Amino acid sequence: MKRLIIFILVIVFFSNCSNRSGNRTFERTAVIYNGFEEIREEKFTAIVSNKENRAYKYVSQIDSTKIVNIKFGEDSQLYFGPDELILSDRTGLKAENLSDDLFNYYDLKVTVTDGTGPILFNEDYGLLAINNVFGPTIIFLNDKTLEMKNQILDSISK
Repeated sequence: MKRLIIFILVIVFFSNCSNRSGNRTFERTAVIYNGFEEIREEKFTAIVSNKENRAYKYVSQIDSTKIVNIKFGEDSQLYFGPDELILSDRTGLKAENLSDDLFNYYDLKVTVTDGTGPILFNEDYGLLAINNVFGPTIIFLNDKTLEMKNQILDSISK
């Protein structure tokens, strides 16, 4: 219960800050997979900073220690934890129900067998999907577009 109260206070604080600082917040439902098997759905609150290097922070509403941080650099590269991802040559995914812009594929700059990727992302919507061969694959959707999860999973698994 104490964690819930702290989480709510943090969200309220960031909501108030977003009005003054130009940050924006929104909700996404994370559909979490192990391979192609859906494990669960979990609500996340996203906080996007509107500075030069945009930072996208996704915080679980169930467990505030579950955080996904993505940074979109001036160089159009993504930074996910210690990893640097570059724009892929692959044609982006068009998902008109989510965004007018294409979702671009980003691959690790230095490829490793057990690395993360691809990541589907665009600046307007933010993070759409993270593919992880040896860990969970996560797709971030809004409630109105949950039916698109299979299409996106197929797209990042190719």
